[in-house]
Amino acid sequence: MDIHKPKPWHGLREFLKEYLIIVIGVLTALSAEAGVEWLHWRHLAAQHEQDLRASAVQIVDLSVERLAQAPCARAELKRMAAALRASGDWKGANPGPDTPPGEYLLPALLTQGRPWPSAAWEAAVSDGALVHLPRKQVALYAFLFEVARDIQLPQEQEKRVRAQLTPLAIDQSLSAEQRAHYLAIVGDLDGLEATADAMARSAIVQAGQKSIQPDPTDMKSRMAQLLQRMPQGCVREVDVDATQRTRSIQYKSAAAGN
Repeated sequence: MDIHKPKPWHGLREFLKEYLIIVIGVLTALSAEAGVEWLHWRHLAAQHEQDLRASAVQIVDLSVERLAQAPCARAELKRMAAALRASGDWKGANPGPDTPPGEYLLPALLTQGRPWPSAAWEAAVSDGALVHLPRKQVALYAFLFEVARDIQLPQEQEKRVRAQLTPLAIDQSLSAEQRAHYLAIVGDLDGLEATADAMARSAIVQAGQKSIQPDPTDMKSRMAQLLQRMPQGCVREVDVDATQRTRSIQYKSAAAGN
């Protein structure tokens, strides 16, 4: 192999010539390495951006689904509170012998508690790709995935609190103390519903700043399932554009399915 060996220097000119050859060689090697690394991070960041956006759309889908069924739960809780404040015996749904324990209460209270996505965000954080994405995009994704993480807490609490209402599934006489006890539970559940709904609204509003909209095909399937499972007329179709514009929950004029 022919290896360039520096010649003995015969003056400043030859010294500078050898020095320049060495500097150019080092800079060329460093530039090539930096170029390869830049291409690697560019490709990796593009992959993460695709995954993050897909998960962000899923978060918006889940948020819209949550708000579409919110009127069902809130109306049923209001009805229960009014019945508990009234006199007379309590009238429950009286489930049949084949009804699973988790479904003793009326369907309007059994809101979906689906898992919210987090894998795409955790992967992007773990390999450092976020520093190669625009800061505004990273800030949006950080907010959406924070909502996806935080909304699971009231959802889990809803399950535990809702289970305490299971005795109301059957007809019975309630004392004043029992009525007060169940009224407090209904109030707690209504508060948890309101908290989760507010988080879902925030996700929809923030996503609109980057034109992230729900997936029409996915939402059509979700709405069909809600209409089949929930009481007739209580499921409402969310007006996503109006919600993003006004920053408050907006429903379309007609109830979904009517």
